[in-house]
Amino acid sequence: MSAATAPALSLDLTDPTIYTNAAKPCDIIMKGGITSGVVYPLAVCEIARTYHFKSIGGTSAGAIAAAVTAAAEYGRNTPEGGFAKIATLPDWLKVDDNLFHLFQPQDTTTPLFRLVTAAIGPEQGRTGRLFVAFVRNLWLGLLIGLLPGVVLAVAALLSDPIDDTWGLVAAAILGVLGLLVGFAVHAYLFARRTLAAIPGNFYGICNGFQDDEQQRPQALTGWLTDYIDSVAGVTGRGHSLTFGDLWGDDHTPGNRTINLEVMSTNLTMGRPFRLPFDNDRFYFDPREFRKLFPKQVVDWMVANTRDKDDPAKRDRFLPLLPLPAAADMPVVVAARMSLSFPIMISAIPLYAIDFSGKQPESTGPERCWFSDGGIASNFPIHFFDNPLPRWPTFAINLRGFHPDHPPTPDQIENVYLVQSNTGGTQEWWDRFESVSGFLGALRNSMQNWLDNLQTYQPGNRDRIAHISLDEREGGMNLKMPGDTLDLLRERGQWAGIKLRDRFANPPQNPRDLSWDNHRWVRYRTAMAATEQFLERLSAGYNSVMPGERTYPELINRQKGEAPTSYAFEGTEGARAQAATDALVTVWEQQSLPFDDGAPSPRPEIRATPRF
Repeated sequence: MSAATAPALSLDLTDPTIYTNAAKPCDIIMKGGITSGVVYPLAVCEIARTYHFKSIGGTSAGAIAAAVTAAAEYGRNTPEGGFAKIATLPDWLKVDDNLFHLFQPQDTTTPLFRLVTAAIGPEQGRTGRLFVAFVRNLWLGLLIGLLPGVVLAVAALLSDPIDDTWGLVAAAILGVLGLLVGFAVHAYLFARRTLAAIPGNFYGICNGFQDDEQQRPQALTGWLTDYIDSVAGVTGRGHSLTFGDLWGDDHTPGNRTINLEVMSTNLTMGRPFRLPFDNDRFYFDPREFRKLFPKQVVDWMVANTRDKDDPAKRDRFLPLLPLPAAADMPVVVAARMSLSFPIMISAIPLYAIDFSGKQPESTGPERCWFSDGGIASNFPIHFFDNPLPRWPTFAINLRGFHPDHPPTPDQIENVYLVQSNTGGTQEWWDRFESVSGFLGALRNSMQNWLDNLQTYQPGNRDRIAHISLDEREGGMNLKMPGDTLDLLRERGQWAGIKLRDRFANPPQNPRDLSWDNHRWVRYRTAMAATEQFLERLSAGYNSVMPGERTYPELINRQKGEAPTSYAFEGTEGARAQAATDALVTVWEQQSLPFDDGAPSPRPEIRATPRF
């Protein structure tokens, strides 16, 4: 679709009647990016006109958008909620700096917040913003340092006129020295004070919440709690939207009505976690959570804690309580755990027992810090994938402009989808000419290497809408002007239109990318990867070193014979060997066509923990 043929964006997305006939199912993944999340509301609204969302996932700001999308799907047919509600969000964000006011520091971190917000944003004018922020934070030290020079200057002026000149020169020198010393001393004390305040504020400048829940404008977590509930149509029922609400009657992962999953990073354990948790290892401290979440959220968690019917087990580590089971977990808690941008937004403390210690049960749970999901995976496109998809999984990626493709006034041209099966096979370059650029590229490589590989894999490339942003848009730009927000929401809308039209409509040309083409690419890719996997499986199954037992001998060993772990029971061993023999034999006896001419680059099947 070119700009010349682009339709006008005149449809009223706030009209609830346009979302009532979404018969097709789909999944969606949204990338993180703090304020970049403003691109998502109209993107999901456009898709929701044709599709209903089965699984929704994201990281960081993408997790916030995913939670709101899941709430809108839950409240699709409610009078005041649903997608018609979130279609108004971009307009709200640009009124009275509402986007900026979601990020509210605490009293102890306000001076540092001023410096950070001065440093981010466009490079033009940054020096002036930083100077003003420094003066606001360090004015007392500058004043005290300047005071001796002022006193000397006054004394010189009041003395014999012959001494005025030298006295004023000395006063000027003393004033400059005093300014430098006062600045240095006060800067040291400022840094020491503010850096000490960050750990006390859960390792963040903004903890996302204000104790006064009636305060306006609201901070991030209070606003998000109310907004999710209003979009879902559950405001006033006494507790916030939970994962169990989304799942419906059947909580089995494959049968949930709406499945929401977001990513968080456990810094203590050094690994990502998918939320809601699928285990019962974590505890929380209600006193800490009351500093981070609204009262109704924490009250619900306390009343619905895991093991609530077994007081002895529930209260074993008081004041810590077990987290609620996944179905009872408020959606806003998972979303906030995913959006904990390091230092800017506070981490979330949970507790778990370290079973690697000598006496883990006696020491009890220790604090684990959960921070931004984007630290480990900022674009988890793998979340909902099956080898052969039953319905499309859309993905929205956020990236910078390519030097050869600068921004254009036609926002449709600032959103890119590959146009052929061979498109999108090249890596996205991170160019730099400075030490800061080198460090940024280093961080990007460590953080995003897996996500970057996923974006140009066959079967992924054609379902990703890439939205380009410049340095003034999204990211950490907390005070974007209204016209910039308008451009971003329009880009998001075009991303939704392009994805929806490609997969929902039949192709006009046999070579056009489409849902059937996507399914065919996924089949060829999955079978080529399976062929390679089974070739390696067959080689290992049929070849053993001299003196070692064969795999059939291991399968059919006697009960109690080493190794005793994971043993088959009864006739399970014979059935397992028969199935393995059949799989290997069929694969070896066929002349397989899957690898020849398959899409590239070739994926491979490997055993990896679920995350």
